[in-house]
Amino acid sequence: SGQDVVIRRTDSPAEMTTKMNTAAAGSSIFIEPGTRVRTTAAIKPKDGTTIWATLNSGVTWDGEGKGTAIIQINNRLRKTTVNQRGVRIYGIHFMNFSFTGAYDAVITASTNIFTDPFNPLVDPLYGFNPPSPWSIDCNVFTFIETPGSQSAAVVVGSGQKVRGNLFENSTARSIWGTENGLEITSNVFVDIQGTRPLVNGQHGAIRLFFAKNVTITNNRFTNIGGTAIWFDTNSENNYVAYNSFANVGYACIMFEIGGGGSKVEHNKCVGYGLKRKGVAGAVDTTIGGFFLSTSGGDDYTGVGITLQGNFVVRTAEQALLPIAVNRLGFLEMDQSLTRNTRFSSTFVEGGGYGPWGTPLFGRIADANGSASPGTAKYHSDNNRWYGNVAINTSRNGVAMRASDTSATTYQTTQWQLNQLHGGFVFGQGGVRGAKVVPSLTPQQLIDFNINTIQGVTINNEMGLDNAAFSATAQQTGSTVTIVIGSTTLEGQILYEILAQPCGGSYGDLVMVGAINGTGSSHSVEVPGCDCMEFVVRATYGGMIGAYVLLSNIPNIPVR
Repeated sequence: SGQDVVIRRTDSPAEMTTKMNTAAAGSSIFIEPGTRVRTTAAIKPKDGTTIWATLNSGVTWDGEGKGTAIIQINNRLRKTTVNQRGVRIYGIHFMNFSFTGAYDAVITASTNIFTDPFNPLVDPLYGFNPPSPWSIDCNVFTFIETPGSQSAAVVVGSGQKVRGNLFENSTARSIWGTENGLEITSNVFVDIQGTRPLVNGQHGAIRLFFAKNVTITNNRFTNIGGTAIWFDTNSENNYVAYNSFANVGYACIMFEIGGGGSKVEHNKCVGYGLKRKGVAGAVDTTIGGFFLSTSGGDDYTGVGITLQGNFVVRTAEQALLPIAVNRLGFLEMDQSLTRNTRFSSTFVEGGGYGPWGTPLFGRIADANGSASPGTAKYHSDNNRWYGNVAINTSRNGVAMRASDTSATTYQTTQWQLNQLHGGFVFGQGGVRGAKVVPSLTPQQLIDFNINTIQGVTINNEMGLDNAAFSATAQQTGSTVTIVIGSTTLEGQILYEILAQPCGGSYGDLVMVGAINGTGSSHSVEVPGCDCMEFVVRATYGGMIGAYVLLSNIPNIPVR
């Protein structure tokens, strides 16, 4: 809230540039209401600087169609000193940028570039991106253009936070980077990458490489041309929850070559695969609403990805498209033979020329303190699909398209207490000439001795109307009463109730009670008059399944 330096409406672009670049470390740089910021060179703020404007004060930062970073970190090489206190960017409307470089951005806060030399002291700890805790909060990014669906509004790095921003009407990616310990929460993404042809393998509203310990929660995605959230190559131990998606061109959430130890829960995907071209002559395993592509447990972590309590809905618009008829809602696909034998021309530090998708540098250390570069022997193994709901889908399931002999995808995948509309896939598919994937019934699963698929409800028309159960939150005086109205779930189900203040990130939910039946006789009362948001989620035997979001204040939208 300080104003050590003031950028005024009457300042020239040269004066604005000089003021920001010469401000002392720790300065608060305030932009006067109604200012149109233009600069003559990139701003490289010193350690601990805040650049801010009052929310909704009409401050715009006009890129004037330029294709260079407008704000960037001082030091990008990993062997140099990086900012330790970080920089905060707040309350500014960035607009009118046009990039041609694949890795350009409006704000470049990453602490590495791909040609950096290996750093044996830092890389094993931070995944080759030293922490620099920038915060990018409550800004707007509009008309960030690129001819090739690459570039970005923001390039992120380790230990950073991107919160409460609006990304809209842009052909560039919104967020991309390589990072350890990143938080992306409560942002809105609207009309991203929908107006120009996509570069295959390069799109994504959020596109993260080599991501470790990343949290993506409570974001909303609408009309996304490419994939909404894409973890690519060597990503581990990430958390993705309480995000909503509508009308997505490719996958709502995708992991590719990695993902071990990650958890994906309570996300809702309504309409997916709207732009991805289909594959003729086979069940399409090239994309899904929730898509694990050669991802999960591997020889480094041995731990797969857990997906629980998520919704996927094939919309009426999607069902009319020929490309989406055989597209899966929940899809686990192993292609490890291709991934592990297709070599790149990139030299891997300490490991020669590595397999396709190999990062240049090492991985974060394991429990024994060791780390090694490379992505060899990645599989879709040891993944867990618990309590998910697929609505109006034709199929869901697992495919091994081109698998290494060491892959154990079929033997280790676990599907329990899911409600899946359509047939269950368990076989080959996705390439021309391959046999069509069978749609398995529960009896066929038993006949084929597939014992990791348990308690799956297939083709159940009951409860497939966006909710496996219903719940209400009624404010009476100073008490909120939570009641389970009806349920399609069977067995010893316990409904856990978690709460947070309205507008929270869902990262600090507090357990306030549990219900083991339906009707008012099984209600839970929560004291309080302030606006609260509740997550009511079904559990069975320690597994978390379907959920409902509620608020005690009428007409308050729950994100």
